[in-house]
Amino acid sequence: MPDNSAPYDPAGVPPAQDSGGVSYKLDDIKRDQASHKPPPARDREPWQPFRSRLDFEIAELALHASLNKDETNRLISLIHRAAGGREPFSLTSYKEVSETWSRSSHRFTAFEQTVISVPYRKEEHCFDVHFRPLWDWATGLLSDPHVGPHAVFDAERLYKYNGHQFVRFIDEPWTADAFWNAQSQLPADGKPLAFIMYSDKTKLSTFGTAKAYLVVARLANLPVHIRNSNGRGGGRIVGWLPIVKESQKDKHKPAFVNFKNVVWHKAFYVLLESIIKYVKTGFWFECADKILRLHFPIILILSGDYEEQCVMALIRGLKSKFPCPVCLVPKDQLSQYGIYASRHAIQSQTVVTTARAKGTVVEKEAKLKEYSLRDVDNVFWMMHGSDVNGAISWDRLHAHGGLWRDHLWKQFGLIVSEMGRNALATVDDNFNALPRWRNLSHFSQVMDISFTDGSKHEEISKLLLFAAHPIIDRQQHPTAYQLLKCMRGFVELDNYTALEVHTEETLTAGRAALKTFSQLMMEYIKMTSNVTINDLDSESALDSENSRLELADAANDSESADSEYQPTTKNWNFPKMHTNSHVFDDIVSKGVMRNYNTKPNEGMHRPLKNIYRDRTNFKNVAEQVSLPTS
Repeated sequence: MPDNSAPYDPAGVPPAQDSGGVSYKLDDIKRDQASHKPPPARDREPWQPFRSRLDFEIAELALHASLNKDETNRLISLIHRAAGGREPFSLTSYKEVSETWSRSSHRFTAFEQTVISVPYRKEEHCFDVHFRPLWDWATGLLSDPHVGPHAVFDAERLYKYNGHQFVRFIDEPWTADAFWNAQSQLPADGKPLAFIMYSDKTKLSTFGTAKAYLVVARLANLPVHIRNSNGRGGGRIVGWLPIVKESQKDKHKPAFVNFKNVVWHKAFYVLLESIIKYVKTGFWFECADKILRLHFPIILILSGDYEEQCVMALIRGLKSKFPCPVCLVPKDQLSQYGIYASRHAIQSQTVVTTARAKGTVVEKEAKLKEYSLRDVDNVFWMMHGSDVNGAISWDRLHAHGGLWRDHLWKQFGLIVSEMGRNALATVDDNFNALPRWRNLSHFSQVMDISFTDGSKHEEISKLLLFAAHPIIDRQQHPTAYQLLKCMRGFVELDNYTALEVHTEETLTAGRAALKTFSQLMMEYIKMTSNVTINDLDSESALDSENSRLELADAANDSESADSEYQPTTKNWNFPKMHTNSHVFDDIVSKGVMRNYNTKPNEGMHRPLKNIYRDRTNFKNVAEQVSLPTS
């Protein structure tokens, strides 16, 4: 048998030969060798069009390191400084750079590590806690000659003349009531050292497998332009809390939920331990101005989203009898405007103590559920002179992310989707036609895009009425028109909450705007109360505070908008519908909203993600991140 049979191509068969085929050995079948040509002349300057090899290598380094425009310009500037001999450059290796950074980090309060142990199911579970001693961090600021002289230690009540009478105005924390009341309880020479604490989980990796549980501290004695900055005197990561892993068998079980709360409060105790020992006695400390003062630490403000607030106050959350961490509003009255009894730390501690004295677990749980409390000791009870419920603060960023994005904006999207594609296109076209303004995003379309950034929703809320009013007729679409009135009421209320200085007059006007918004919402809820739930919006999804439903996938094929669409019946009794009722009380108590806005703190998430991506090996992340954030 031949090794291979290779018939001629019919077009290439010589006339004198049979086209039946010719046999060859496989080894004989090969291509012709390429002709031997001389190699091209060696490129003596392969770095062209760069003027030199050094230019190319520096540009290549910037490219591989993904430096942006500003970073590349800075690198080039530094190289020219070194090359010009104006300044000596002595670093020789990465090791030397790393060791120098380590030595410099000791000038600031460094991270420490400890282990906490919490029992669960007759086993001890250990967790690492990374932290900076709060007292060391705070006194470091007070002794800093660039920061300390700006600190204010005495409460103030400020007034201005409005042409008719003197009216009080409020801005910084020390101009509000809580700081005044705290100092009133101290000895004559006592000074409140007021802390603002923020905590939140964040995803470090793209897929969310790596997470961090951060605690950020700010000193309320410093003015806001320093306190909310990223430089000296600004917010500092002071804690890295443990994240308890959940198994499917433990998920949502009451005992396991309590266990997670115990872990949180034990870990937070590690952060507060250095200041708890001074809450009753105070501590004499000489500040940067060489004045010796008796400082008493207090927790003035607790900042976070609703989930964090529930953990801080140790309440049972969304579906409990009283789901607000600040007051005792019943869960079926969250959508109603009203005044309810406030929660207080002393009251909660008394309830927990009374419940633990009950004879049975059932009786204990019944007592705790009367106030929606958990059977866990609250770490903030140790902070004499501080009230955890009073410290929990309303947050404007999450109001846009919650009430506006998940509810008002969603209802609007459902309405416009049912009106047809022309209506959707008109809203997008109107957004695109709006003139551009400095510091305001320009949107070419909004109706088929899901925005997750609360700041984007804040900007959309300012523009929506101008873009939506041409498609919604008061007579033809009464429900949609009422929703627009609600959205306008929300924006007007938001404008008052965002003021950087409040007077007695603006507070009165703000409370009136809150009442108006609440009344408009009650009318809208009444108008939509008899509408059945459709597939676009389910009650179970809307009951959840964290629901993130999308707008309708497609508009109605019909281009007609003659019939009024009735939005889905939904449950408006959710926490962010209610928390607005506390905003002006918070301003009177703790100063204007920017004193406790989570936006500056959440702005620290992105740099941390960059550190995780660029400077760690994705293992033992807390230890590696602690050096760059020192």
